[in-house]
Parts: sequence; structure tokens; C-alpha cells
Amino acid sequence: AYLGERGAAAAALEAARARGVRTVLDDFGTAYASLSYLQDLPVDRIKIDGSFTSRLLQGRREEAIIGGVVMTARLLGLDLVAEGVESDAQAELLRHLGCPKIQGYRIARPMSAEQAEAWLRDWDPAPWAHAEEGVLTPLFDRAEVLALALQDWGGVRALARVVGGKPADPPGCCPWLRAADGRSPFGRWLAGPGRDRYGHDPAFQALAAEQEALARATRRLTAPLDGGERAQREEAARTLVGRYEALLRRLGALPLTPGGPV
Repeated sequence: AYLGERGAAAAALEAARARGVRTVLDDFGTAYASLSYLQDLPVDRIKIDGSFTSRLLQGRREEAIIGGVVMTARLLGLDLVAEGVESDAQAELLRHLGCPKIQGYRIARPMSAEQAEAWLRDWDPAPWAHAEEGVLTPLFDRAEVLALALQDWGGVRALARVVGGKPADPPGCCPWLRAADGRSPFGRWLAGPGRDRYGHDPAFQALAAEQEALARATRRLTAPLDGGERAQREEAARTLVGRYEALLRRLGALPLTPGGPV
């Protein structure tokens, strides 16, 4: 019932996020967990409903659906878990589709606290539990980072037009300036899923540092103007747009294999 009031739900979830609480959209793809909720609610993780994973090995349609969900999660910077996994074959295929995190009877069935102690001691995961993400992952990664960086770039271009004298509300050009964490879409990916996957890579660290510098410069552009600052602010805006475009060119040249030069 609460989800019927999406505005109130979104505000409550944003307040929770500001306090460090993460939100999971369960049973994604069914009833109250549809795509439309991802447009309105600030969730951090989605869980693919078991009705999709249970049919994974029955045809290409199921693979295509889950591949689409993986792409959606990546483009939105969301963590992803597949529910209802009961076999090694399902787990391996999910890994190749870019979803290595799973839950279901393949991991364990419901048990008492005493049984859980023994289970943790004896747990022997299958090889897929140690493997890298799958062969489709690099392609998803490149589309993901480009889409998020393009969101940043589009907002900064709009902000540059505002600085040039066109009437508008500057934070409205870059909605992330009002977000609780103050991060842009690309910055949120770099600080979350990107860092989890590539944080050890010096090239990734340099990319993250460059994006943070660009974000700081973007925030400075929204500060109130003093009398004679307009010309300098316009020049700073043009320079910032150029730096974002250079960043996009670097991202467009990303290799299709993890660990390559950024």
C-alpha cells in the first residue's frame, strides 16, 4: 500500500539512504517490483525473481530477459542478486550473463542455528563461486560506464548554457547536485560497483580522481555570481565541458576485456 504513494516512498527511502540504509527491490519483474519503480524509487539492489531463474535452461528467451535485467541494473548502478537458484548449471549461466551473486537451495535450504554452524564449517562452494564474472560482463561494463558518463556530460552542458546567461535553475541541470550523497550518476558508479570490481587498478583510480575533480568544478559553477565574474565563469564552464568530452573519448576507447588500460 505504501508503494502506491511513490512520492512519499521515494522521500522516505532517500532519508534512509542518507543514514546509510540500503534498499532492496525484491522479486524484480513481478507485480509491485516492475521497471516503473526503478524510475521513481532510490533502490540500491534488485533481486531477480525466482520465476525467471527457474526457467533459465529452458530456452533463449529466459537468457535474454535476465541479460536485459543485468544491463538495466548496470546502467542504473544497482547491485544484483538472482533468487531461486537450485543447480550448478543455473549458477554458471548466471555468472556468464553477468550476475554472479545468487541465493537459493543450491547454496542451502532453511536450517536451524545449530545446523547453520555446521554448514558454515563444511561449506564447499562450486568452482563458479570463485570465478570471474562472465564473458558478457566487459560489454555490459563499457555500455554502463558510457551511459552514466553521458548523463554527467549532458547535465554539465546544460549547466554551461545556464552560466552563459540562459534562464534556468542550475541544480535542475544536474539533479545529482541535490542528492543526499552529492554524487553524479557516473561518480556513484565509480564509488560503488566500479570500485568493487576495479578499485585495485591504478588506471581506475586515476579515472575516479579525474571524475571527482570534475564534480568539484561542476559544484563551483553553481555558486552565486559576484559582480564581474560572469566572463570567468563562462570560460570555466567551456573548459569543464571540454574536460568531460575528453573523459568520454577515453571511456569510448575502453577495451572489451577487464583489466585493460583505461
